[in-house]
Amino acid sequence: MEDKRSIGSRCVTARQLEVLRFVANYVDEEGYPPSLKEVSSYLGNSINASNQTMKSLIRRGLIRRRAHGAARAITVTEDGWRALATS
Repeated sequence: MEDKRSIGSRCVTARQLEVLRFVANYVDEEGYPPSLKEVSSYLGNSINASNQTMKSLIRRGLIRRRAHGAARAITVTEDGWRALATS
């Protein structure tokens, strides 16, 4: 069973928090968000599995995609930044 943590009213797995932290750090270091392929490479899993993790973060309101199908369209929301600050 995967470790889950409550952040505000959201329940987030350790893996989801790891992805959120990766996206935030990538933006801080590179100045733009990672592609889904880069997220997948970081996690060491398929693009499809990474996409499912990203969708769960979107449903929880911690990230959003600016445009469907656009490259590097991942942004961390204010709730996402708060979640990182309290984790």
